[in-house]
Amino acid sequence: MMSQPTQYFVACTVIFNKEGKVLLTKRNNPGNSEVHNKWQLPGGSVDNAEHPMDSAIREVKEETGLTIQIISERPFIFSHTFSDGVHVVLIVYIANYVSGEVDISQDLDETLEAKWFLPSEISRLPTLPETNEIIQATTSSMAKV
Repeated sequence: MMSQPTQYFVACTVIFNKEGKVLLTKRNNPGNSEVHNKWQLPGGSVDNAEHPMDSAIREVKEETGLTIQIISERPFIFSHTFSDGVHVVLIVYIANYVSGEVDISQDLDETLEAKWFLPSEISRLPTLPETNEIIQATTSSMAKV
């Protein structure tokens, strides 16, 4: 009998600032070349009994020091299975930057860098799977608002 792959529910956020730029963080995970040094959306695993929206807000604060406001009524859902069999269900919210300065010092074990990018710049970056698709889906959704 085959063992089931590990599955994670990850809440992440596409955060827009007043200039229309999106905040990405660079992943620090030297033991996994598939994700190490790749740009990603701020976020992390949903804790047991935690609402994904609360998780997204908490993770952004922990990873970047920023306060955000979720503006999407419903999350976008994406899914990816990595080469090691780990399955990640991404629960993605759109948010606006509210306050704070980008500060990754509380999350150096997982985050190498955080930076604002124009959505058009992101497709040229080394990113985690689904990141470009998420940015495209959320920015087109924002254009309709």
